[in-house]
Amino acid sequence: TFTPSGGMPGGIMPGAGGRFARVAAGSPVHTPICTPTVPMNAPTPIQLLPTVQKSPTLAARAVKFISGEVAVDVMEKRGPGTSFGAHAVVDARFDYEFEGGHIKDAVSFSPLHHSEMCSWATQFAARQKGSLKPSVIVVHCEFSRFRGPQAAERLSKHLQEICPSLSARPQVFVLKHGYEQFVKQFPDRCFPEGSYVAMNDPLFVEDLKKYEDQGVFQSAADSSIRTR
Repeated sequence: TFTPSGGMPGGIMPGAGGRFARVAAGSPVHTPICTPTVPMNAPTPIQLLPTVQKSPTLAARAVKFISGEVAVDVMEKRGPGTSFGAHAVVDARFDYEFEGGHIKDAVSFSPLHHSEMCSWATQFAARQKGSLKPSVIVVHCEFSRFRGPQAAERLSKHLQEICPSLSARPQVFVLKHGYEQFVKQFPDRCFPEGSYVAMNDPLFVEDLKKYEDQGVFQSAADSSIRTR
């Protein structure tokens, strides 16, 4: 089992030289494991990143969106990113998309691996225990229209259960426009550099069908979401 620096078991994670390894994941833990960085009776110092407006189709989603520029600020600890400590990028696309190109140091959890994602989040939050700065998790899919927001909502709900204190809870944001736009704007922040495999890539028709057969899109009321 390979666990990269800053990563925790669960999903697919990038290894040395860009190799990939599926790593085992434990069962999700729902016992509160986060402790506040300030007294419980003190005002909660919540630091928020600059967010961007949601598209009308995502208005009902209880998630916040950030731009690619702000995401890079978080990764490089500059500008608004200096207010935060540890960060992680969660890629909610399918395995073949991730392996075809992804944001450096991202961890991969497709819609079929949300339980493993929550296990990973529990351990990520535990690692930040006692930190004086809040941590950030940035989630995305190809266009951040369905799979990314869905994963972010699941993460947020799980973190609320294990981290009752807002000051100790990792903050979850969705990368607006997803990997499709990020790789164009910041190809050097991706591995392999500038590489991108679309969900509907003709070379992976059978792989996509396997996900469809397992009901990944059953909750999508609009069939057009299946292309997102």
